Amino acid sequence: MPSNNSSWRTAITTPFGQFTLLVAAIIVAGSVIIAASAAILIERFFVDETQENTARAVEFHFYRIFRPDIFTQELSQRELLAYNNIVGAHFDVYDIVQARFYRPNGAIVFSYDPAEIGLSVKENRHRLFDQALKGVRAVEYEYARNVRAALAGPSNELRPDFPTKITIDALHMFLPISRDGMLIGIVEVERDVSYLQQEIRIIQLIVIALVILVGVTLFLALGGVFQRSTDQVLRHARAEQEALSRVSALQELSRLKDEFISVVSHELRTPLTHLVASSELLLNRDQFTDEARRFLLETIHRESRHMTEIVEDLVDVSRIEAGLIRLDRRMTDLAPVIQDVVKPMSTSTEKHRFVVKVDPSLPQVFVDPIRINQALTNLLTNAVRYSPAGGEIRVSGTLADGEVQVSVADQGIGIPADKIDRIFEKFYRIESDLTHEVRGSGLGLSIVREMVTAHGGRVWVESTVGKGSAFYFTIPLSSSPTAANRKDAIPAGAEAATEG
Repeated sequence: MPSNNSSWRTAITTPFGQFTLLVAAIIVAGSVIIAASAAILIERFFVDETQENTARAVEFHFYRIFRPDIFTQELSQRELLAYNNIVGAHFDVYDIVQARFYRPNGAIVFSYDPAEIGLSVKENRHRLFDQALKGVRAVEYEYARNVRAALAGPSNELRPDFPTKITIDALHMFLPISRDGMLIGIVEVERDVSYLQQEIRIIQLIVIALVILVGVTLFLALGGVFQRSTDQVLRHARAEQEALSRVSALQELSRLKDEFISVVSHELRTPLTHLVASSELLLNRDQFTDEARRFLLETIHRESRHMTEIVEDLVDVSRIEAGLIRLDRRMTDLAPVIQDVVKPMSTSTEKHRFVVKVDPSLPQVFVDPIRINQALTNLLTNAVRYSPAGGEIRVSGTLADGEVQVSVADQGIGIPADKIDRIFEKFYRIESDLTHEVRGSGLGLSIVREMVTAHGGRVWVESTVGKGSAFYFTIPLSSSPTAANRKDAIPAGAEAATEG
C-alpha cells in the first residue's frame, strides 16, 4: 500500500496537481503582498489624516481659545491650574495625552507635568524641535510608554483622574505657532492613536479575507476550466493512442499475414514439388525396380506427413487463438509420457543419442497428457533439427520450488543472445545458412508455450552459440484437483513465440 508521501508526490506530478500548486502559491504570495501593501497604505493614510486633523484642531484651539501670550508671560500657580484645565478639556476630545508649549529658545512654558515648566527641550527632541523652528510640522509615529507619569507631581493635585502610567501608540507632533508672520512658539502634543492600530488591524484582516476569497473564487473558476480542458486533452490523447494502437495492431496483423503466407508457401512448396515429381514418375513410367518404387512411395509418404504436420500446426494455432482447444486434465505420471515421446523419436535418427533422466520420486501432476506429449514432441523435434551434427539430447524431469520442471537439452548450433527474446514469436526464424536448410512451420515453440501456459506453467530457454540449447518448462503441482476430468480452455489471443 503506497504511503501518503508517495501518493502526494504522485498527485503533484499531474498537470492539474502542478496547476493547483502554482495557483495556490500565487494566491498566497499575492495575499501577503496585497495585505502588506494595503496595511502600509492604510496606515499611511490614517497617520496623514490624523496628523492633519490634529494640527488643524491644535491651531484652531490655540488661536481661538488659548492665549498666545503664554509664550511671553509667566503664569502663577493658580493661573497655571486654570490654564491646565482649559487645555486638557479641549485636547482630551482628540485623545491628546501630553502637551508642551515652548518658546523659540526651547524653554518649556507649559506642560501637563508642572515639574517640566522652565526646563529646556530634551536632547532627544532637538531634531523635531529644530524642524518646527523652520516653520515645518514635525511628526513622529512611535510606541510610547509612561506617557502620563507624574503629571502633577506626587500628589497628582492638577489631574488626579489621570493614571500615572500607560502604554500607547502615540502620534508625536511639533507645531510652529506664528503671529503676524513671526514664529512666537512651538506646541508639542502626543496623541493616543492606539484605536487607529486596532482599526488598521481590522481593515488588514478584512483585506486579507477579501483577497483570499477572491483568490479561492478565481482558483475554483480557473481550476474547473483547467480540469475540463485537461480532461478534454486527455480524452483526445487517449483516442489518439487507441487509434495508434489499432494502427499498430493492423500493421502487426499485416506483418503476420505476410510472414504466414511466406512461411506456408515456402514450407508447402518443397513437399508439393516432391509429391508431384514422385507421382508423375510413377504414373508415366511402367518399369521400376522394387527399390526405386519403394523410394518414391517413401518420398510421397514422408512429404505427405510433413504437409500434414504443417496443416496441424496451423490448425492448432488457429484453434488456440479462437479459444477452441480445451484441456482434458487428469492426474498423470510424466515418466511414461516422456518415454512415449522419446522412443519413436530415437528410432528416427541415427546421429543423436537420447538420454532420459526422470526423478523416480516425481509426483503426479494434473495435466492433459496429450497436450504435454505434443509440447515435448515439438521440443525434441527442434532439438534434432538444430543439432545437425548429432550428439546427445538429454530429457529430464525434476522437482524444483514446488513445481515439476521438464527440460530438453541438445548439443546443437545454439541461439544468439540477441535472438532469444524473439524465438517465442509466431513465424519468427533465425536467419542463418542452417535455418534456411531446416524445414519447419515456425509454429512449434509457439504451440509449446501456449500449451504450457494453459497448464499454469512457464517456458524459457538457455543457450550458447556453438554449444547447444536447453528448453525448460514447468507444471505446478496440484494434489487435490476439483474435478478429475475438468475441461479447461486455452485462453484465446495470447501471443506466443516460435522457432521451427
